[in-house]
Amino acid sequence: NAKMLKESGGRSGGFFGSAVQAAPMFTFSKPSHKIQLYIEEMGLEPLSLTDKSGQPQIDKAFFEAYRERYREVELGAEYQEITKLVSTYIKGWLEKLLSDRDSKDSHFRALYRFFDIVSGRLASYNPNHQNIPSRGKKAKVIKRIFRSPVGYLKMQADYSAHEVKGWALFARDAGLLKSFMAGLLLRQKLVVTPKDEREEIFKELKQKGDIHIVNVFRIFKVWVTKNHFYRFAIKGISFGKIYGLGLPALAQTLRLDKAKAFEAEAKILKEQLKLDPDNKKLQQQFDEKTQEAIAIREAEDDIEEARQVSEDFDKAFPKGKTYLEEVAARIGLHGFVNAPTGRKRS
Repeated sequence: NAKMLKESGGRSGGFFGSAVQAAPMFTFSKPSHKIQLYIEEMGLEPLSLTDKSGQPQIDKAFFEAYRERYREVELGAEYQEITKLVSTYIKGWLEKLLSDRDSKDSHFRALYRFFDIVSGRLASYNPNHQNIPSRGKKAKVIKRIFRSPVGYLKMQADYSAHEVKGWALFARDAGLLKSFMAGLLLRQKLVVTPKDEREEIFKELKQKGDIHIVNVFRIFKVWVTKNHFYRFAIKGISFGKIYGLGLPALAQTLRLDKAKAFEAEAKILKEQLKLDPDNKKLQQQFDEKTQEAIAIREAEDDIEEARQVSEDFDKAFPKGKTYLEEVAARIGLHGFVNAPTGRKRS
């Protein structure tokens, strides 16, 4: 603020309403002010530039890259997250609840559509119930807005890996379908098992109930945890193939997913450090994971790695590969493809 006032020749306002001259005070919501803070004052390197003006981008990737090392970046990221939560999920929802006739009974209803979604997935809008924050401390604040009447419970439904499941069905790929069956059979077993005997089934579900972890085992022959790089990689490859990403885009996906895996591990270590702040071993592990994540985000995309993982995936699920190639061929020949809902997509 002091520097901006000096450069503009303005004066700051008094606390008790004394006369002031208008001045460009620092506002975090303005891109130019964020550039002045992080790039010009702190000397941080931008990760990308805008297409039109060539100015540094202070975006999600920037915050993820620097937030663990710089308190100012961490606070900036938190400020943006909170601002979005307040404007979208508190002020926006309150306005709809007070003005929408469908909300007079305190129920918050959305509209739904599936013809606009290429995969045939159901989508809600006005408001988008599928975009409500679900993880982290700030998400808990939003979740507290929803309360069930006395005598009732809240229930959440989710199409887990719906696109991958649809792909397996339409391609009739036995390998992909078998990956889903493992979790289905365990859940069926869970229903008929007494509550005091379910612990082992829950442990199995953490692995065999996760389609991406199961696919990691099918391809790499190892069982991994939810935060392991292999899971992020196979998930990225699965959706990347469905949406027709080429090798350069897949390579970028793998690089960013690898960074996310290290960031997830660093986050766990950070929570452990809060309970044991003097633990040097934990601090060292946290620093190593954080530095590794930063290095990966700033590294070049590895095309050969993407090619190898993609080929390994294709070998494990050959019918899935053939199906996508046939879809691409039909698009090339006719200019459109029939979506699962029966509509033609260009």
